[in-house]
Amino acid sequence: MLPTKHQFTMIDEDQVFSTLSAAQVRSAGNLGDRPLIVLSAMRQDDIPSEIPRKDAQAEEDLWVHHLQPELARLSTRGKQLIIDSGHEMPTEHPEVVISAVHEVWLAAH
Repeated sequence: MLPTKHQFTMIDEDQVFSTLSAAQVRSAGNLGDRPLIVLSAMRQDDIPSEIPRKDAQAEEDLWVHHLQPELARLSTRGKQLIIDSGHEMPTEHPEVVISAVHEVWLAAH
């Protein structure tokens, strides 16, 4: 079975994602002491079967353990929460998203 147009797009995005995202994080400056919570999904349930598991794992490691912690460090009050979830975290764990939004809202007021 040939990959769908969506899967080709995902593959193309994956090829530039780590470089582009890292550059964007570095150029963003910082958020000072504004509260920030970065919610990181631990599972990648939507990886096309054409992508080798070791490549998918390498991307997950880069994303969860390098790029997203960099985002959290943009604020002196930033933190990262790693959630046992896939890409659909708001659907899978709405309570985590609601709690994080509430925590940031409280910290900002």
